[in-house]
Amino acid sequence: MHDRPAEIIEDSQHTDLAKVLFNRAWMLLDTARRSPAQDDEMVAAAHASFWHWLQVGDERNFERGHWLIARCCAAVDRGHEALHHAERCLASCQQHDHGPFDLAFAHEARARALLTLGRHDEAIDALNIATIKGAAIESDDDRNWLTDNLDTLHAEATA
Repeated sequence: MHDRPAEIIEDSQHTDLAKVLFNRAWMLLDTARRSPAQDDEMVAAAHASFWHWLQVGDERNFERGHWLIARCCAAVDRGHEALHHAERCLASCQQHDHGPFDLAFAHEARARALLTLGRHDEAIDALNIATIKGAAIESDDDRNWLTDNLDTLHAEATA
């Protein structure tokens, strides 16, 4: 937990808000045709979720917050911001050994950001690393979800 001034928001409220905002960002991310206002809301919700986790969360919450921001920013062509958060996510995974799921998705986030910036060769390298790291994911569902994401990105990178 970070030092913070006295607040009127209880820790449990920070946790609840972080989760609600994460889910709101994800719902908007899954929306097929977002308006520019929805794009802004999605990125704002991801940042707000992250801020609430900064108040009460742990390193895994922070890492996943960076991942969500990276994913949302990549979806709205904010490549530099996406890459910044993807690299923060990856650094956290490497420092804290959050396991193959988080590490593989950190590389996936980096690949998305690099694609947004038009850096296709680097994106393919990140996709290959994500594939290698993802092979160690124990859950079939989690591994399949990663594979689906990587397949989509690989198609974009080689198009």
